[in-house]
Amino acid sequence: MIRNNEYKKEFTTCQTITVNLGNKCRVEYIESDNGVCKVEAQGDPVFLRYFDVEQEEANLLVQIKNPSGSAIRWEHYDREGYTGENLVQIYIGCDGVNINSINYLNLKALSHINKQGHDEVICSSLA
Repeated sequence: MIRNNEYKKEFTTCQTITVNLGNKCRVEYIESDNGVCKVEAQGDPVFLRYFDVEQEEANLLVQIKNPSGSAIRWEHYDREGYTGENLVQIYIGCDGVNINSINYLNLKALSHINKQGHDEVICSSLA
């Protein structure tokens, strides 16, 4: 559900999480101890309009879509006055979850451990 430039939704425990990266953002993977998989996102209105999460059985698909519609390259777009970062936080409900981050455009995706000790992918434009 999207409200006030935020998306929040809980899902049943997932075995596989696939994240399709098609927009500039930061994706943080956070281990949770309550057994619930949860996705939270915040960002500009266009980012959230093109953001989607689907669950099919034990598989979660997080779509961070390209607002230009291109399947080849990322292009700048009107963020409707929003100046903050686009952030997706994925709370992983149990051990042994298989996580796949797929960068499907010409974005630079840097994966590292952040200051809080969480796996993180920062997706930015090459230019």
